[in-house]
Amino acid sequence: MPLAPTLKRHLLWILTGLLLFMVISIGVWRHLLTHPSTDDAYVNAYVITLAPRVSGQVLHVYVTPHQYVTKGTLLFELDPAPYLAAYQQAEANLINTGYAIAADDQVVAAAHAALVQRQAELLQTQRETKRTLSLESKGFVSHSEADVAKRTLTVSEANVASAQDNLAEAIQKRGSFAGKNPRLSAAAAALETARLNLQYTHVYAPANGFIENDHLWIGTALTAYQTALSLVDNHIWWIDANYKETDVGRIKPGQLAKITLDMYPGVTFQGKVISISRGSGDSFSLLPPENASGNWVKITQRFPVRIELTPIPAYPFRIGASGNVSIDTTRIPTH
Repeated sequence: MPLAPTLKRHLLWILTGLLLFMVISIGVWRHLLTHPSTDDAYVNAYVITLAPRVSGQVLHVYVTPHQYVTKGTLLFELDPAPYLAAYQQAEANLINTGYAIAADDQVVAAAHAALVQRQAELLQTQRETKRTLSLESKGFVSHSEADVAKRTLTVSEANVASAQDNLAEAIQKRGSFAGKNPRLSAAAAALETARLNLQYTHVYAPANGFIENDHLWIGTALTAYQTALSLVDNHIWWIDANYKETDVGRIKPGQLAKITLDMYPGVTFQGKVISISRGSGDSFSLLPPENASGNWVKITQRFPVRIELTPIPAYPFRIGASGNVSIDTTRIPTH
């Protein structure tokens, strides 16, 4: 019995709908395969820990929480009084060391002059002794006079040796005088250290960014390298997107990505895959999971994928903001 026209139309609509549903499903499936996405994604940036290099009490604080600062901005200052005193003492010590070395150099000059005099006396004594011994051999001078001449020569030689020792001792005490004197170098190094310590009482911003975690106030006692402030560098922002291991194999550095953030609904940001972690999120934790146990259950692991925002967005970003990332794996990145 032939089908009624109405039933035929109904069947045609049903078949058309099924076919359309299959086409759409296949398209969605292919898109999901070629554009893997995740909502386990968070905004991140470089956070610079700011700490003084010397200990001291906070004298001034020049910034407020969440304030934007530029590179070189003075953030806070420690009491410089003890470091200024140390600098002045080191400066005076350097001057006194120079004076002491100059005095020692005068001693060296005097010892050198004494040596020259003793050497001249020895030369004269050698000549006189030689002449006396010659006259003794001819009988013009007695043996006692010759013995006196020999003793005089021995004393003169001893005087030269003593003068040489005195000069060597004076030089050793003074040290080098040509800018390489160890005492002068040590005093200069102490002065430079004191100068740096005085300079370190002023802490400046190392980059442009926002001040965070501000618990600093006047009178706070800080030790060297104790965290005082944090600076969020706003030069580079990226997304840490945690992808399932079933998707990671298709993701390559250089592929383009689209990012949406919960804090900015309806806005799409552009990004590029920079790198893919060599370990899952649990691999680098303090207590990694122990899978060699009897109650082990297989869980799909996630691997962090870093996506850099290109260009830097005009919207104010915040670390930890959550979003959604979709990566286009159809384009092969060129290097």
